[in-house]
Amino acid sequence: MRFTIRAESDAAGSGPTLKVIYTGTVPATFGDGVVAIVTGKLTADGTVQATDMITKCPSKYESATGATPLADLMGKGASMEGKPVRVTAYVKPGSIQPATSTSDRFIAAASADGSGQNIPVTYSGALPDTIKDGTQVVMGGALESGKFVATSVALQAGK
Repeated sequence: MRFTIRAESDAAGSGPTLKVIYTGTVPATFGDGVVAIVTGKLTADGTVQATDMITKCPSKYESATGATPLADLMGKGASMEGKPVRVTAYVKPGSIQPATSTSDRFIAAASADGSGQNIPVTYSGALPDTIKDGTQVVMGGALESGKFVATSVALQAGK
């Protein structure tokens, strides 16, 4: 996997960057905007050949108050296409993929066991480190072509 990192303190994103080549297992919490700590060797061309990587995991919690349950959103169908919405759903067991995967990040389900309404979720950001099968989440985003394109994914507060 190849990616670029910059100093954590560079909030503006205008400072120098460093190319990284990493061949190990990618943490589930890896994604755009995540703090990644890599260990490896700096090559002559200025690239880090990383052998280890850990990520600082967001531990985001969000209230589901005002969020639409997935089954209700799916019931509205095409009328919700492309409209920003907050949705509460569960992570379907066995569906979580790393951010670097070319497939969907996970499948959102209407119930913790994965039954009921399901929809693939596209998301390139970091998932909270405690997310697992059956976790209830609150997502921001929109329905697009049969998928939920998430701009945020948080654990439901109090769960």
